[in-house]
Amino acid sequence: MAANTATVSTGAAQTKRDPHHRARVRLRFMFLLYIIGGLLAAAWDGWWHVNYTFDGFWSPPHVLAYTLILGLSLMSADLVFRESLRAQFGPALPMPLMPYKVPGALILLNGAIVILGIGGVIFDNIWHSAFGINETAWSFPHAIIGWGLLLITLGFMSCRMQLGELPVWWLLVLAYFVFVMLMGAALGPIGRYQTPDAVRVEAQIPAYLAQPEVQDLFRIVLDNNLTRTSPALLMLAPLGAAAGAAFVRSMHRRPWLLLLVALLVSGSSDRSLIERAPELLQNPANTAALPVFTLALAYTALRWLRVGERLAWFLAGTAFALSLIPLYDISEAAWGLGVVGGALAVVGAGAGRWIYGTVAAPFTWRQLLPLLMAAAVFPAITGVVDLYFRLKP
Repeated sequence: MAANTATVSTGAAQTKRDPHHRARVRLRFMFLLYIIGGLLAAAWDGWWHVNYTFDGFWSPPHVLAYTLILGLSLMSADLVFRESLRAQFGPALPMPLMPYKVPGALILLNGAIVILGIGGVIFDNIWHSAFGINETAWSFPHAIIGWGLLLITLGFMSCRMQLGELPVWWLLVLAYFVFVMLMGAALGPIGRYQTPDAVRVEAQIPAYLAQPEVQDLFRIVLDNNLTRTSPALLMLAPLGAAAGAAFVRSMHRRPWLLLLVALLVSGSSDRSLIERAPELLQNPANTAALPVFTLALAYTALRWLRVGERLAWFLAGTAFALSLIPLYDISEAAWGLGVVGGALAVVGAGAGRWIYGTVAAPFTWRQLLPLLMAAAVFPAITGVVDLYFRLKP
């Protein structure tokens, strides 16, 4: 009996020392730190801006956020430097200035952390120092931060996939956040602001009234209707939603994951301004969430009916776009943009499938480089759009 006990104890100790086991434990800890710490930092940052006027980039929430990123970067670099752990993350690629090859999944994760650090500590710091918090989600610094967060999430997913099949909780958390982030990348400020009335209420928050830079931001949003009542929503929402849906669909061939995640996204709405202005409830658009479940359900039903892949995305994207017109009081004269949105849904779905393929098998630089470069290319494009809104009379 004692011998059996000793054998069991030895086996447990060997399991804990096993590099594969240690890699899984390390990655799980890093991912939970990233998700939980990131959500806490984001919530604190939002509360801080509402209650305090801007007084420099290094506010306590920003210190927390970038301390978290620094910690993640050190732990992620350690996965690269330790040969026994590095070897657990799949095929390796040659790295400039390094004496050994590095797995593509770790390149994606570490590269994304570097991108986020550069976008935040350098570009966002410069912007905030010059313009305060007069910044839309399409400005170059904010856009590169958004893409950096998306790529970090994809990097965690890629690393975990190299360690074995994803457990259900990894599937759900990753699918939800990737879906939301792809939607955010497509929509920018149009996804952030519900209606012009909601923007006007937000502009009256005392901390915002005391800052001319913030008032100029709200002026830009209202003058250009960068809200969900904009007809541009009919094009951009199907693009982002189809990208997220196709990515999630690629994660799991059975439709339950896509439908569940789309339902969760559709069930979330922003009611943060209602306490300040209960009259906003008179317009349902002020608390309406984007009904991406419409797109997911339509696509799933069409595929079940044996409709072709591209046609299914086009029809589902068009139906989704048209459902937004009455929801956000968009002019019915813009219905033709719903068809454009259907076409863009096909583009978005292709992008979502390509991103998943790269994340699942990051085995060549030809696969990785376009994804990493997207974090600079798309923010540069939206940054030009943002500057146009700022400079036009």
